[in-house]
Amino acid sequence: MNIFILSEEIDPQVHYRQNAEFHCDKHVVKMIAESAQILVTALHGKAYPEFGTYIPDSLANFPCKPLSSGHAKHPCVEWTCKSIIHFNYVARLAQALCNEHQYRYPLSCDHTYSRWIDMLVSYLTRCGIGQNIQLPTQFAVAVKNVTLRSTATPHLDALRIYREYYFKDKKGFATWRRRQKPVWWLLMEDAQAN
Repeated sequence: MNIFILSEEIDPQVHYRQNAEFHCDKHVVKMIAESAQILVTALHGKAYPEFGTYIPDSLANFPCKPLSSGHAKHPCVEWTCKSIIHFNYVARLAQALCNEHQYRYPLSCDHTYSRWIDMLVSYLTRCGIGQNIQLPTQFAVAVKNVTLRSTATPHLDALRIYREYYFKDKKGFATWRRRQKPVWWLLMEDAQAN
């Protein structure tokens, strides 16, 4: 379970899209399900009483492939539960990943969780938690190296850690269908070759 921070962009409208575009093909599919799991766990944990009180049954009952809450002590879940801004971030990144999924795989059906994620983001928007809300300044980091696990890593540090982790651990399967490799990936390839 993870929330990959791969975009350095601070404009929220650009950040979500760019972060999704930087995910490799496998993660464009996989991370939507992981984000849904994180969001469901946060909702079941009543992390935001003022928000949870008004959650419509259609969202609380999860109108698609059911998920139960889990991994409550995982750094990404703990981070998401800390703030409605973090929750909003995960929901909007998941929505951007759903859009990217449709772009890369235009002949496939929508991702299993895309309808629920769209409903959740629409609900957040109606509650005044919009797309232009400031991005979090700190992120969760949950990579294999236990010393790097954190729920409060500054954006640029999380970006560096995740890009290095992504390059080192994911390059065996990392492809970008209908996209070029991210520039930061190409720079890491060049640095490794020299």
